[in-house]
Formats: sequence, C-alpha cells, structure tokens
Amino acid sequence: EYIDKAGQSLVCLPHKVMIEIKGKSEDDIILSH
Repeated sequence: EYIDKAGQSLVCLPHKVMIEIKGKSEDDIILSH
C-alpha cells in the first residue's frame, strides 16, 4: 500500500510540474504579444 502511494505521488508530480510549466509558458506567450 505504501509503495502504491509513493508510486502515485511520483506519477502525479510530473503532471503538476507540466501544468505549472504550461501555465508559465502561456503567461509568457500572452506577455510577448
């Protein structure tokens, strides 16, 4: 059970990072226009 939770958090982390990067890149695109 602990391993499953750790695995889920490892899978979730990259998604959160990608969402943050997408949000930042979208802000940069809006600012550049």
